[in-house]
Amino acid sequence: AGIAGSNGHTALEALLRQLSQPSSPPSPPPPRKRVDWREAQIASWSPLAELLGEGAVVLWPLPVLRLLWKNKFPVQRRQDLETVLGDLGWEAEKIQEAKNEAAECARANFPLLGGFTVVCLSYSWLSKDHPDPSSLHLRLLIEELNRQWWAEGERGKRGFV
Repeated sequence: AGIAGSNGHTALEALLRQLSQPSSPPSPPPPRKRVDWREAQIASWSPLAELLGEGAVVLWPLPVLRLLWKNKFPVQRRQDLETVLGDLGWEAEKIQEAKNEAAECARANFPLLGGFTVVCLSYSWLSKDHPDPSSLHLRLLIEELNRQWWAEGERGKRGFV
């Protein structure tokens, strides 16, 4: 500190003198506020659950996307997907089930405790007329989801995109 002061570095001298003084032990951090994990999950999930219930957002079950990929159909607009599924042999009742299943899960609980999985994704459109005309993103999505343990068997029927 003395050398810094003798060379005109008064701010550095003051800092070094302050650091060389014995200090009191640091005060303990304030107690952490307990967060109710379940309540936090419900609060963050509720807005999406409401949109699903109103039909403003539709999540498609993984089996629907697998069917489209298997039959080389690009993902269609939500408004046209029922027609495509009908063309692929699904009956109206099965199509309605697929369309409503995510909303029913959402009403029951949030994903972790409700036993279902929600996958959200976003990507840029690959052409002016269609976001994924050659199903590149659909293929990549299906390949990646097929690697996930929760996308297998019966549990895979409760995966939504």
